[in-house]
Amino acid sequence: MDFRESDEQIMLRQSAAAIATGYGHDWFVRKARADERSDELWTALAKQGFIGVNTPEAYGGGGMGISELARALNVSKGTLRDVLLTLAHHGLVVRDPDTRFRLGPELRALADASAPDLRALAQPYLVSLMESFGETAILGLVIDGKLEIAARAEPGTDLHMTAPLGRRLPLEKGAHAKVLVGRDEIGYDDQELFRGVRAVAAPITDARGRRIAALMVVGFKERVDLRMLRRIGERCASSARSLSQRIGSQAA
Repeated sequence: MDFRESDEQIMLRQSAAAIATGYGHDWFVRKARADERSDELWTALAKQGFIGVNTPEAYGGGGMGISELARALNVSKGTLRDVLLTLAHHGLVVRDPDTRFRLGPELRALADASAPDLRALAQPYLVSLMESFGETAILGLVIDGKLEIAARAEPGTDLHMTAPLGRRLPLEKGAHAKVLVGRDEIGYDDQELFRGVRAVAAPITDARGRRIAALMVVGFKERVDLRMLRRIGERCASSARSLSQRIGSQAA
């Protein structure tokens, strides 16, 4: 058996050590005395992908076993095994038959509980877009291969586009399709999805760089000419970037 480290293992160990350098005993003591949160190390490691290196590749992790992970983190196998078994006891990780570990239901529940409520965060942006242009503003979430209307702001005028909450739109065409599938920064729809309707969309990106939602403005073609559509698009893109940053996106 070859006990020498591979180049990848050496790189992982050095990278993990570099991140952890500023989070020693003194740092934790200062945090504890100040009664402050001490999750910066976890966040720093997560951003570099270290939290998932022991997760099977089928689940989006690095697929490492305990031995490989212990070498990467520069800890003993026994210590790491005890930590993982403790986490498994509380449901934070699950041990698979092949002895690898993956994220457990309790950890996912904690993540869901701490995740920002995109609907609530988006509402002020929707209202601002609606008030600025007098047209219906929509937040659409990508769910099961469709775009579901999750939040909206509609003008008080009699003539405006309605957006029923829960309605699902196809991802094959429309302004939202151009930013979520076609990867455009701004998507324009000139009566492509619905006759007599123009729309604009901009993508909302999460902390992992995934386009998970779209900010949209829709209106009848008689009220929204093509020049106005471009102006709405620029504002919509700016709002979507700001909203993306609020949920952890690093995109400029």
